[in-house]
Amino acid sequence: MGNNAVIPDSAMFTVEEYLTEREMSNLPVLLVEGKDDSIFFQLIKDELVQNLTKDESYSLESLLSIEIDTPEIVKSPEGCVLGNREKVEYICKIADEFDFKGSLLGFVDREFRESSLDGYIHDRLGTHNKIGRVIWSRGHSVENYLFDFRTLRDGLVDFGVNQKYPIQAAIQLFELNFDKIVGIVCSVSLAANKNNLIGLVESSSDPLVFKFVDNEIKFSLDDWNTSLSAKKKLDEVRRNSLIESFSSYLGITSNSDIQTLRWLCHGHIGMSFIWSAFEACIIRTWETSGVTQNDRKMRKVNSTDRFIKFSRNWIKQQIEMADKFQNMPLQCFRILGVDVTNNC
Repeated sequence: MGNNAVIPDSAMFTVEEYLTEREMSNLPVLLVEGKDDSIFFQLIKDELVQNLTKDESYSLESLLSIEIDTPEIVKSPEGCVLGNREKVEYICKIADEFDFKGSLLGFVDREFRESSLDGYIHDRLGTHNKIGRVIWSRGHSVENYLFDFRTLRDGLVDFGVNQKYPIQAAIQLFELNFDKIVGIVCSVSLAANKNNLIGLVESSSDPLVFKFVDNEIKFSLDDWNTSLSAKKKLDEVRRNSLIESFSSYLGITSNSDIQTLRWLCHGHIGMSFIWSAFEACIIRTWETSGVTQNDRKMRKVNSTDRFIKFSRNWIKQQIEMADKFQNMPLQCFRILGVDVTNNC
């Protein structure tokens, strides 16, 4: 989930230097993995700010003081190379060991940790995990909070509406098939993970791999195989292994709880393939509504714009809930010392 900017080694902190700098700043810090996580928590912070009243100036000041940081500016320990998730966990571990006096909380992707993935699908946690200063996301990553039809609906309407076809029909078709779509996407995710093809599979989504029998969505292995070969140049041996794994997982996920599947989807693969499934619903609507070829135009939407839109929907839903601070992403701000429970 990190960004691709390259920072010169000379401009980076050691872990100890970073912690010293943070301790001296005396500002509370939420340390997250990368770009999407930073965006997600900035949006939460903004929504909390907007919901504070003028009588809560102390809470507002506390909230605004929280810095949302990423570890790109921190060097890995000498002799090893750490990814961003591992860096966040390592920084927080060292902070505990060295009696760090500042306010520091890490939030990282759970990924597939504490999940049974062979033979049957089981979430061994069923909740957020907190280890010292580090909190794991509830599902694979922050995207998984968004894998709910009610959260996605308004964004899908905004991005899919067109005067030439009835968006309500596409939305209804998507809702009708949503649980099945999540099962398919989870199976794709687990197959990609098993075959070490996460990055390639994430960019292989295509609405044309989703077909319909009447109004029931299906996943076409033949079309996916063709796409993996022609567009991704994946060799036959790895294609066959990936497809075999998918078929095996699909048999398991078809009998699994939808909430378990929702949390176990790979975040980026899930977002990409769910969007492609929605596009497939639009295409199906064209076909059943008699929309002419000239009018079959679909708006291309930047993946970051989609993520922001869906995240804002989810955050607003959480803010409206009476027990909103039971949800860990919002509770992170309480852990860092902000009392925002009265009026937001």
